[in-house]
Amino acid sequence: MAEIENGSVTYLLNGESSANPIWKQTIGIGSAPGFQSSDTVYASYTSENEEPTYTNTKPEHSEADHKYDETGTCKICGHHSVKAVGHSLTLDGSIGVNFYYYIDHKYRDIDSNYTVEFEFTVNGKTSTVPYNANKSLQIDGESAFGFTASIDSDEMTFPITSELKVKKDGKVIYSNFALE
Repeated sequence: MAEIENGSVTYLLNGESSANPIWKQTIGIGSAPGFQSSDTVYASYTSENEEPTYTNTKPEHSEADHKYDETGTCKICGHHSVKAVGHSLTLDGSIGVNFYYYIDHKYRDIDSNYTVEFEFTVNGKTSTVPYNANKSLQIDGESAFGFTASIDSDEMTFPITSELKVKKDGKVIYSNFALE
């Protein structure tokens, strides 16, 4: 019963995230998760290893305090460290399917232990494209970085499966599926 009243069940029902919640709850008045309240439930952490407390007040936290899920989205505030923002086609002697992402600066820094790469599969063939700082454009005032999947003309009707991967010391820490 305590988990229902303290907001932890509501937070779990929202996929352990406060970004775009479906379930709402006003904590502290004995309420349960529902759709009538306008109050979002946030998890508040005071240390890396501590269990969160739940509140209706959005926690103030620094970039270092984000608690990211496997897609690179902060479970507390909804900040996206990587996010698919668009796609396009280019026809310049070959066919290119371009995928664009916002990528947090800490993953793009030259001196970091992170690497960013884009993996796409079409017609049973998988290719990997590394991050290229020179391939960017402005979308809504932010730099979006492009990755191009080159395909043959006879593959235009095949589905393309794509995934952006952020690695630290060679191990995938976040993956974000692109638009298909």
